[in-house]
Amino acid sequence: MLIIIGFVLGKIVEKEPMTAGSGIPQVEGTLSGHLKMSWLRVVVLKFFGGILAIGSGLSLGREGPSIQIGAAVAQGISRTLGRLKMSGLL
Repeated sequence: MLIIIGFVLGKIVEKEPMTAGSGIPQVEGTLSGHLKMSWLRVVVLKFFGGILAIGSGLSLGREGPSIQIGAAVAQGISRTLGRLKMSGLL
């Protein structure tokens, strides 16, 4: 069963590389404009990947995945409301 979960997690990262790792460097890269994040894909895949990882006994870290999911949701709200660029944060 663990082999199947590992395979699925590998496919998730292959499909959306922004879901790999803790998520904090990805959020920083998105804020600085060096990376682009598909917010909906990241939210869905990071959430289900996290469930699979925790369910199989892996550790996700303290807050990295939660920060990335929160940042992706915030990006989605921002896009929905028409605010596309952030200024003055960095």
